[in-house]
Amino acid sequence: MQNAMRRRGALLVLGAAVTMGAALSMGTAEPASAAPPPEPATAPAASPADPAALVVQDFYDALFDAMRHAGEWHMQGRYDHLHPVMTRLFDVATMTRIAVGPDFAKLAPDQQAALRDAFGRLLVATFASTFDDFKGETYRIDADVSARGQDKFVKSKFNGSGAPVDINYLLRGKAGDWKVVDIYLNGTISQLATWRSEYGSTFESGGFDGLMAAVKAQTDKDMKAF
Repeated sequence: MQNAMRRRGALLVLGAAVTMGAALSMGTAEPASAAPPPEPATAPAASPADPAALVVQDFYDALFDAMRHAGEWHMQGRYDHLHPVMTRLFDVATMTRIAVGPDFAKLAPDQQAALRDAFGRLLVATFASTFDDFKGETYRIDADVSARGQDKFVKSKFNGSGAPVDINYLLRGKAGDWKVVDIYLNGTISQLATWRSEYGSTFESGGFDGLMAAVKAQTDKDMKAF
């Protein structure tokens, strides 16, 4: 299993390939402030009231459940546990469309569906492979949820053996049904911008088949990692 230092490194590099100038239509995160000392290993704060923050809490509940059962579930079990939760709480369709770029609209409906499914698997595999054990980690969701136009921005801290790591979430809602559309590692590193930088160029050079192969290869690598 990963040790605590390796997990912290994985948290920080999930979005390391980000292109800061990537053209995203959903705003940017606020710069992260200086991190406070690690919080005591206690239970998370009381449930937040904002519906967008509740979505983030639902995700953390599933993630920590997978972490606590990592030894018995292993990689496939963690993936199977997280997949239905993450595909319900994350707007994979929007994330896929932005990751691919404007030419996504030119693809046939079956190709669009295949890419949405592939990116959904990649998203889940990324978290299932990174969070592969439990050593008393905690999380805390900031009750102060801010607006980003019509979207909402939810801040949280992931507390392990080192300094807390800022993990923030951008959510978009339709009739109050909020879903995550981006994740900001270390406060400002956009996972979606990382995808756009990496996979957008892959699509431009290799088309649909090249993009599908690249996403599948990364997912397979994550599934075999731990």
